[in-house]
Amino acid sequence: MDPLAKARARRAEYAERERQRVAKTKRAASAAANDIGELPEVADPVLKERCRLDLALFLKELFPHTTGSGPLGPPQMEAIKRFEYAVLNFARNLTALPRGYVKSTISENSLIWAKCYGHRRFPLFVGATQELADDGLRNIKTEYETNDHLLSLFPEVCYPIRKLEGKPERAKNLTYRGERLRIVWVNDSIVLPWIGESAAKGVICESYGITSPPRGKRYRLPDGSQPRPDFCVFDDPQTDESAESDTMTRKRIKFIKKGYLRMGGHGRKMSAVMNATQLEDGDLVDQMSDRKLHKDWSTVRTQMVTKMPTHLEEWWLTKYADIRHDYDDSDIEGQAKAAAKSTEFYIANWEIMNEGAEVSWPDIPLEEGEYDALQHAMNILVDEGPEVFYAECQNDPRKAVASQSVIQITDDTAKRQSGLSRGIVPDRASDVVFGIDVHDNVLYWTVAAASQSFTGGVIDYGTWPEQPNEWFTLRNARVTLRDQYPGATLEDAIQHGIEELVANLCAGPWMTSGGQSLPIGCGLVDAGHKPDEVHNALRHLGLSHVLSSKGLGITASRKPMEEYDLSEDRVFRVGPDLKRPRWYLPRDKFVDGVYRVHFDTNWAKNQLAARLTQPLSADGAWEYFGNGEFDHGHYNRHMQGERSKLHEVEGRKVDVWGPVAGYENHWFDTAVMCVIALSMCGCVLPIQKQSEPPKKPRPPRKKRQRDEDPDAGDFWITAR
Repeated sequence: MDPLAKARARRAEYAERERQRVAKTKRAASAAANDIGELPEVADPVLKERCRLDLALFLKELFPHTTGSGPLGPPQMEAIKRFEYAVLNFARNLTALPRGYVKSTISENSLIWAKCYGHRRFPLFVGATQELADDGLRNIKTEYETNDHLLSLFPEVCYPIRKLEGKPERAKNLTYRGERLRIVWVNDSIVLPWIGESAAKGVICESYGITSPPRGKRYRLPDGSQPRPDFCVFDDPQTDESAESDTMTRKRIKFIKKGYLRMGGHGRKMSAVMNATQLEDGDLVDQMSDRKLHKDWSTVRTQMVTKMPTHLEEWWLTKYADIRHDYDDSDIEGQAKAAAKSTEFYIANWEIMNEGAEVSWPDIPLEEGEYDALQHAMNILVDEGPEVFYAECQNDPRKAVASQSVIQITDDTAKRQSGLSRGIVPDRASDVVFGIDVHDNVLYWTVAAASQSFTGGVIDYGTWPEQPNEWFTLRNARVTLRDQYPGATLEDAIQHGIEELVANLCAGPWMTSGGQSLPIGCGLVDAGHKPDEVHNALRHLGLSHVLSSKGLGITASRKPMEEYDLSEDRVFRVGPDLKRPRWYLPRDKFVDGVYRVHFDTNWAKNQLAARLTQPLSADGAWEYFGNGEFDHGHYNRHMQGERSKLHEVEGRKVDVWGPVAGYENHWFDTAVMCVIALSMCGCVLPIQKQSEPPKKPRPPRKKRQRDEDPDAGDFWITAR
């Protein structure tokens, strides 16, 4: 080899050795930079061991600025106890707490306890939205990064995380004694450091919005294990919007039941905790706390005021409120001065204003100028109104609805029982009627009987086909119309079902306790869902006293029925009063011998609710059949499936009824039809008797041909 070539070879060899040396130096420097060094010693091993199975002590000692900042009340301690049990054992616990009872903070800090001790290997934090869930996980990460008390007891967890120095990208490179820590530190996911004998090594925690449950979630760890999610925290899993929507609520419950709670696989059930506030009647929290609907969940409800003051109306809502709200708008300090006067008034009359009252959290943080926890709660009621107070503070938004509604069907309504057996007509009753609500799978029906003064009630109800279980929903009905009529199309099954059910109801027999038989005076079948099938069924039956019906939702913004053209050339009949019509039979809907009645649904629902809530001694009161021990719970829940709210437009006021999220209302609709049917039979409401002006004799009607005038039937003679 010539000298020049040898020189080039030596230079190349030197360059390669130099490159390797530099690379080795850089690797060593990088390794030194990425290695976290030795862990600090545990500051208090005894306290660490004491907290292992004592969540309440952990929350008090390690979080002095949140859960340990002041005395918690019995509700929070109960929530902590239930969280602890669900972590250490299997449970599905729902704790409904008022707004501001640090429930989210309890959830976040308790999840840190479950992870640091390795009680749970793969917990999930689920919020109402992905953003809210990520916020909760971010709070947990902040505690790991900044809480010195947590660092002192768990250096194997917190010290490596602090070495990230707020740079998540460093997580993949950090090492301890030459071994990668395998930390994951992103917005929606945490994996704790993989360190030797640490109980928390490789513990995973992820955040999800409730409507985005993952499927088949697993995580492979360095030791070859592949944990699946084993614990779920649902932190206020609904928004104000979703709480008002039956559809959105139903979807969220489906995601909980079919998504999150099934993620643990078959080897171990998914334990879960839900800390939340009920926002609306029938919302997610209300439904999940119903043991009849969700038997696998245990629920505890907490109210800010566990016992309301004895003199609430006189002293708080009148005298106190008048003082608190008596200020001059032109005075910028007017509100503050009025608030100070109201506090002075409260202190001066403390004994009488506190009489009978109890609060759940005596040490609740007070606003400036407030004297105690009761005044704090009453200020919310007085200033922000019952809708806010009963929902946000009492976990009972139904009471807020009740304060807006004149009448309200309650759980106690189911106890209004006549003492008569099923199907027995009260002796005073003059008319028996029925209403049928039509659906694809099931027909719901109610039979009612009443006297001419409308006194009576529900004497029977059920479904067609009959269901084998006492509690069911339309969606999970076990026996459907298609099952009842094998081989029939959906439309044919509905038609056959209506025909058979109407025939059965008309056949009765409907007997009084004295043995007298009463025929069906009028029957209504809702034609809103399947008008053609209803019409065909009634046409085949040929019964003039069984009509199709259509409800009209007349609100304050819509033309009242009094302004309809209800002249004799357009309608057959109008009732119950010509001056104040609430139903009518349009001539253009009379086809093939089948009548149609149109009625004001809001008026009819008001009348039904009034019948079931007025004193039993009054004319027009209704009861359910039974001897006081019959369980009408399922039926009565349907009767609570709608609530009314006052609707006012340009001085016109109407109680407008609407569905309650989470409740079905099919039997409610059938009972509403019974009210209209009884009115058509001539039963007169007590309020009508008092308010009707003297009737003027109607002018004689012109004689019509029988095929044009259906008024000739016996039913129409007796029902006028």
